[in-house]
Order: sequence, then C-alpha cells, then structure tokens
Amino acid sequence: MNEHNTEVSGYAPLAKLLSTITDTLEETFGTSYSAFQVDEHIFDLWTIFEEDVKSESHELTHVAQIFEHLGEYTFEYEEGAQIPKYRVHRAYANQVFAYHHDGVAFAQIPIFSEASVFYMHAVFASNQEAMSAFLTTVRERMWNKSKNEILLLKDSDEGLSQEYQAISKDVTRDEVILEDFIKREIYRSLDQFFQADRSFF
Repeated sequence: MNEHNTEVSGYAPLAKLLSTITDTLEETFGTSYSAFQVDEHIFDLWTIFEEDVKSESHELTHVAQIFEHLGEYTFEYEEGAQIPKYRVHRAYANQVFAYHHDGVAFAQIPIFSEASVFYMHAVFASNQEAMSAFLTTVRERMWNKSKNEILLLKDSDEGLSQEYQAISKDVTRDEVILEDFIKREIYRSLDQFFQADRSFF
C-alpha cells in the first residue's frame, strides 16, 4: 500500500513522523526500531514509563523533542509527598524516550486538528523478543505496585480517569464510583459497624 496516499486524511504526516522517530532511534542506538500495537497494555506501559520519567530513572534516555516550540518540561503538585510541593520534570508529550538497554522506546506524538491538539501514545521496539521481555518486566513492576498502591477510577469532567494512589491515602465518599443506592447501603453498614463494637460476630 502507498503510505503517502492523500485520500486518507492525516495519514501522510503521521507516517512521516513515525518514520522520522524510528530513523532517529536507529541513528542514536545503531539498531532499527518499529512501531508496535499495544492497546491492551497501554495503561500499564504508560504508568511505568511516567513513573520513570518523574524519577529520572537511569534506565530511561531522552532521545528527542518532536516539535521544537512545544513545551519540553512540565510540573505537578506532589500531594502524597511528606512535604507536598510542586515538582518540575520532563514532559511526556511531544518527546521521545528510550529504554536503550531493553530496546524499547516511547513517544507521545502531537496530532493537530483545526480546533485542538491531542496526543497519540506510540511504543517502539527493536524486535518482538525485546517487546515481550519488556512487557514481562512491566507486569512484575505493576504487581509490586499493587502491594502498596490502589488503582482508583475517577469520574471527572474529562471522562473516566485512572490513577494509582498509596493505600494509606484516604479516598473520599464522593470519589467512589457506584450507584447511589448501593453506595448509601455500603456506607450505612460501615457507619453502623464503626459506631458499634467493630465486631462481625
């Protein structure tokens, strides 16, 4: 198929961007990379990737910025830290990063429309074995996270969002997503339990 077919709106510039990213990865590491479809694992992959960007992991290399004039750094409020504060770190969006020893790379690619910009999550690997091994590592790290953190699903103005929080952190009743009747019944039972002698028998 002709990847520069202009009948498919927006495909030609995206194909060119993907090609430029894989060329840059090959020039940087001396190994060819190709894009992988990872929709089923995207949340786990991106959770670990964002964690490593924030912690400035030595396993992760910043390879390139995709568009020159879009932001290179971002910041966030570390509410769960011992002393809550704002922290600056490299942006995920518009950047290419690589786990060069693992042969896996990440890019959050800006896609422009007339009204807005949205971002496509892209994952690249040097071969199938590299991707498979990396997914095994991600699965192990997510399992370890589950021992100390809980996955919260939040209903926000932007839709359903997912995030991990330390198990010790309080979750307000408003943040619990359940049918109102079921939620009232659960909390009524919990309130009665804690107001009584806290014994099940």
